[in-house]
Amino acid sequence: MGTADQPDMPPHVTAKGTSFGTLQLGRGVAAMLVVMFHASHFCASPQYGHTVVLGGFFEFGHSGVSFFFVLSGFIMALVHSRDIGRPQRLGNFIRKRLVRIYPAYWVMLVLVVVIATRIPNRQVLDTSPGNLFFSALLFGPDNMKSPVGVAWTLFHEMLYYAVFCTFILSRRLGVAVACLWLATVAFTYVNGGSPLPDYVTSPINLLFGMGVLSYRAVSKGWIKSPMTVLIGSFIVFGIAARIEILVGHTGQLYLGEPLGVVTTVGYGLISMVLLAAMVTCEQRYAVKVPRLGLILGSASYSIYLTHGPMLAVVGRVLVRLHLVGNLPILVIFALFVGGVTAVGIAFHYAVEAPLMRWLTPRRRVAAPSLTAA
Repeated sequence: MGTADQPDMPPHVTAKGTSFGTLQLGRGVAAMLVVMFHASHFCASPQYGHTVVLGGFFEFGHSGVSFFFVLSGFIMALVHSRDIGRPQRLGNFIRKRLVRIYPAYWVMLVLVVVIATRIPNRQVLDTSPGNLFFSALLFGPDNMKSPVGVAWTLFHEMLYYAVFCTFILSRRLGVAVACLWLATVAFTYVNGGSPLPDYVTSPINLLFGMGVLSYRAVSKGWIKSPMTVLIGSFIVFGIAARIEILVGHTGQLYLGEPLGVVTTVGYGLISMVLLAAMVTCEQRYAVKVPRLGLILGSASYSIYLTHGPMLAVVGRVLVRLHLVGNLPILVIFALFVGGVTAVGIAFHYAVEAPLMRWLTPRRRVAAPSLTAA
């Protein structure tokens, strides 16, 4: 929704002598799954070919969002576990979270609104002052109305950060708030509604807790045979993806329907185990992640933010060049994916990374420990 979040450390920072490259790789792969999911839907629309790519093979790509949520829970526990119960660190935590999420998102929000007001689009965006206000805050009555389509996940992310703040103030307070939140989610799901905004009570919030449990499994050494668990997780993930392709689910998983909840939570559970196995393997076997994986991981937030509007832009270019209908659908699909990925990486290096450097004071940061909890 990652998330959208990234560790407050460069890939080279180490714990127990190994890098956290698997976290970067996992984030990059998750971002690409989401890109391919949406690119395949573009190819299936009438104006871009009206063809289902590879028989709907990329329908499981929405699972990248589930992985992002679990990863965000893992990262918060990894980076900030030592802050729990230390209220004097609350200000630093809030500053880091605000800098991590808002600047790049605000730039993208402005760009989307400007483009929407100047270029006719089939999709009508709500650019009213009230909606833009809540969209900019990533807090409000409806997380599905931001002009930046993927921002709905960031509403969940900011809510999770708010709950984590209570843990920093007091461990007991955090546990009480988390239990109340969990009870509210369960009550709303069973009873079919509540006066609270949907994103507050959505079962997808459970995935943050799964990420914390995944970190716990790593820090306590619960994964005794990580390579076996890793292979098993990939097999289970493949089976789940195959089942989803066969039943023809369209990935509309976050609106509360029973099948969607089961699928979302299921991918979350797989991601929880997979993530713990990945990091444990990296610690034990000194896994080296390819540079491309590190680049995609570093740029994953930018790729995630920009890919929706950029798919529309790439589509317009393909139509104007008369490539749609004259090239095989797989080539069109590859141009969609390649184009938006390149733009996302460029946005990271030109916008996101400079903003982060400018807004983050320079100081020495101790490497997060996987045995801090």
